[in-house]
Amino acid sequence: MNRIVHLSMFGIIPSLLLQVACGGTVEVGEAKGGEPIISNAGASNITSGGTNSSGGSQGRGGSTSVPINTQGGTAPTPNCEAEDAEKRGLYEAWLATPNDLGPLAGKTFAGYVEGGPDIVFTIAADGAAALIAGEPAPAPQRDKGYLCDDSLEYGQMCLRFTWQLVEGGTYPLHGAKLSGSRLTSELHVSGAFDAWCALQTPKHEGGDGCFYQVMGPEAFSFQASGDACSVDSEPVSCSWLALAEGGGPCSCTSTECFTRARVSGTPMDFDARVNDTADAIDGSFRIGTHRHTFHLELAED
Repeated sequence: MNRIVHLSMFGIIPSLLLQVACGGTVEVGEAKGGEPIISNAGASNITSGGTNSSGGSQGRGGSTSVPINTQGGTAPTPNCEAEDAEKRGLYEAWLATPNDLGPLAGKTFAGYVEGGPDIVFTIAADGAAALIAGEPAPAPQRDKGYLCDDSLEYGQMCLRFTWQLVEGGTYPLHGAKLSGSRLTSELHVSGAFDAWCALQTPKHEGGDGCFYQVMGPEAFSFQASGDACSVDSEPVSCSWLALAEGGGPCSCTSTECFTRARVSGTPMDFDARVNDTADAIDGSFRIGTHRHTFHLELAED
């Protein structure tokens, strides 16, 4: 007996409804032991953006990928030099945006987020700054998820990066400015995934457009428990698939991937006050609709 599976990962249910309405099929069944499994094998030639792929590539919108080229043959690879340069330029402009932190340069502050992780705010002598949540995570691996919780169900294991600082993540700040006692900056939560994105190989979405992502139009399946996942019938890490399948934190050109920060991500605001002796910082940052309050004190050398 088939079973309806409700998943919250990047709006998966609206995508499934879209495909059914357009005449496609999305298999929802049971694996051994009654474990629900979802596959997009056999889905119609519709991208999750809801448009026929014959009009060019479309984004997945953070939901199930579907085969794009179903007419047979292989579409010619488009010339994407101009699009690549534009996207790369936005990313490099973000990296090059200087911080202006005045007397805070060279200092390190430690503290915590209310209801969240311990954090460290580092400012190098040259002004480079970052927020570190908890103990820094090991270096990412290309075929594994990053800053994900493999103990959670598929739809939840990598969702946290969209609404909070994830323990282990290092979040670079670019454009931070100290004006009087007020400290402000953009905060891109996807910035913590830049190293993971750099390990990925961009995949063309099909058609004649210049749309590339970490995961292409291959058929994939997953168990809701996150115990077994595959792409083109080949087993893959479920945390990798959960991070890659929804577009995730990466933006890709035809030759490389990097964080979405400043390319297509929405900046979150970081707003704080530095006390008169410059040894304590109190403020908050907003991620999505959530505002988080934090407290920091100058760390001892």
